Amino acid sequence: MGFLRKYCCLGLICLLFVKSCFFSVYTLCDVMGEVHHQNYSTRLELEELVVGDNDSLVYSSKKTILDTNKTVQHQPLPGYQLYWTIMHPVSGWYEPPTYQMVKLIIITVSLLNLSASFLALFCHMLYSCGNTSSFWLCHPTPLLLVEGGLTLALAQTVIMIFLGRQSGLMDTQQMMMVGLYMIMLMTVSWVVGEHYQAEQKIYEESLIEYETVPDDENDEVYDNIAHENDVTEEFVGNRVAEENMDRHR
Repeated sequence: MGFLRKYCCLGLICLLFVKSCFFSVYTLCDVMGEVHHQNYSTRLELEELVVGDNDSLVYSSKKTILDTNKTVQHQPLPGYQLYWTIMHPVSGWYEPPTYQMVKLIIITVSLLNLSASFLALFCHMLYSCGNTSSFWLCHPTPLLLVEGGLTLALAQTVIMIFLGRQSGLMDTQQMMMVGLYMIMLMTVSWVVGEHYQAEQKIYEESLIEYETVPDDENDEVYDNIAHENDVTEEFVGNRVAEENMDRHR
């Protein structure tokens, strides 16, 4: 059971590393595209109200970033189509200024989870190779950092639900989808927490083994001390006897 939990935890941390790397890179690219007014941004382009023929007000639709095949016309990075497919519907849950803030939160949380998961995997690799250290940031401490990063991801989803419901653009089905994602995060956090407790217990037991002196060594030390005491007492007794003999003479 411990073997299965260990490698299940490492597999989930690997998935967290890949997911955090994916969203940190592509969301940053999305933000930069929006800042520089590129057409690959996931931000929804709202229609503008303009004056048309006969002085009538009509809506002018913005240029879409999709072609007839529903693919991104200009991909800044390979694989951006997958990110666009995930995040473009999410942009409809918020007003444009709020969506900018959501993307900044996603970048921040993703970078923190990326750092924590990389450190956990790297330190676990060193520990598996026999390189142990007493430094506080070594294994198993990074597992606790991963659990903290997952807690931040949970807080991120709560903020997304709150902002979406506040704008009135997130419906019940979309909120249930985000709630399902929260349940997945809580499950991963529980697995990582259980693995951390098990590894911390092993680490503390190893420290106790290093600090405790074996019984055989204790017995040997006690025997040496007793022998030294006997020799000292014999020497003192002989010295006292010699002094008494000198006095009688």
